[in-house]
Amino acid sequence: MSLRLVRRVLAALVVLALIAVGTVYALSARVIASARDVVVPPFAHALPTDSASLAEGERFARVRGCTGCHGEDLGGEVFFDEPNVARVVAPNLPALAARVDDAALERAIRHGIGHDGRALFAMPAEMYRIVTDGDLARLIAWVRSRPVPPDTLGPSTFGILGRVGIATGEFLPSRHYIATETVPPAPEDSVLRLGHYIAWSSCTECHGGALEGDGMRTPALRPMMDLYTPEELGAFFASGTAKGGRELRLMSDVARGRLRHLRPDEVAALHAYLSSLTAPTGTSSPPPPPPAPAP
Repeated sequence: MSLRLVRRVLAALVVLALIAVGTVYALSARVIASARDVVVPPFAHALPTDSASLAEGERFARVRGCTGCHGEDLGGEVFFDEPNVARVVAPNLPALAARVDDAALERAIRHGIGHDGRALFAMPAEMYRIVTDGDLARLIAWVRSRPVPPDTLGPSTFGILGRVGIATGEFLPSRHYIATETVPPAPEDSVLRLGHYIAWSSCTECHGGALEGDGMRTPALRPMMDLYTPEELGAFFASGTAKGGRELRLMSDVARGRLRHLRPDEVAALHAYLSSLTAPTGTSSPPPPPPAPAP
């Protein structure tokens, strides 16, 4: 092969690579910008200022995991950083709240749309879309009441491999799940309605959009209720220790960090609602837990 031909082949490969990279960036940019055309109802609910409402806003934030991703001071955290893939940042919420209005915060929380109109990734808006105006107002009021930590983390960024994932649908924004996953209607019974609200705004992040688990790390929730009375479930949430003295890889931390903030009536309502569900097809009752170790 002549040197001239080698140069032509290399030049063609460079052109093809540039076209491929350009296509990936264009397709991923289209997905990221797709939320700009989404029209959502305006949010104009008055924010409370009394101490009880602010305390309830904090409790709501802890149950729903806001402090888990954004940090105890809400100052933000980098929870994924892989070269050439992505650097995903949970932003500094008090600093963000100081720059944008309540409607912009609501669009991010319930609709997965950033204040700049971009589609949000790793923000579980599909879980928060059913949050009531009252709870959301208390949450936003609490965020606005917090001191503003230094804002040093910067925005989330995507490398070429991350953009390939976005372009091919491997990495999906919150808007996708909002559009494709349906929340079942809330029951008429007031206790089951409360349990429905907690389950679909707290549990789907780990147990999936149908509360049936992911088949690997997390189980379907309906069969789990056969193992616990409401009181035992509350004790598990409070301590993080499952029946039989077990430490569960994921759920124990979630219980200690989030679910221990549920009130007893909320735990009972959650248990009642999950127990009322139809078990997934092919799901058998889970085995009983092992006995507690001898003292």
